[in-house]
Amino acid sequence: MPRRLKKVTNLTLAVNIILFLIKVFIGFISNSIAVISEAVNSLTDIISSIAIKISVKVSRQQPDANHQFGHNAAQPIAAFIVAVFAFVVGIKIIEESINRIVNPAEINTNLIVYVVLIITMVTKIYLSRYQRNIGNLFESPAIKAAAIDSLNDVLAAGIALAGIIAADAGLNYVDGIAGLFIASFILKT
Repeated sequence: MPRRLKKVTNLTLAVNIILFLIKVFIGFISNSIAVISEAVNSLTDIISSIAIKISVKVSRQQPDANHQFGHNAAQPIAAFIVAVFAFVVGIKIIEESINRIVNPAEINTNLIVYVVLIITMVTKIYLSRYQRNIGNLFESPAIKAAAIDSLNDVLAAGIALAGIIAADAGLNYVDGIAGLFIASFILKT
């Protein structure tokens, strides 16, 4: 695998792991389904990053006796596996989000929740730009797709932020609505 492709896949994986760990912690502190959904969204990103890393490496291998036409199917197979996982997780988040709309939970908002979501948005904007540039340079559909997913993550974090702002204003049911929207991003993955 070319060095720059390896670098972008490693960076993406590292960023997603760090964001996942931070958002899980903040999600449980805040009791926000929107923030917890964002953490799960980051978990799907981790799984996607691992799948992309492996599939990009495999797809670059030369044809052999067992794969006369090469290994290009590795990337679509990896995408399918990630899609199945995202579907199952997305459905679970929809269930909990609907429960939170019907039975709003107390949301513990504080400055750190806002900071984490804003940092997530900024980080994902820069990561997306980097992924897009490398994806175009190496004509990698997996890296290009990761760039689009990173931009979707910016919007998902913005929706979680809107849910937190609404909860701060006493509209706790909006947290569940935000969770539904974020679940739709996970399902779209």
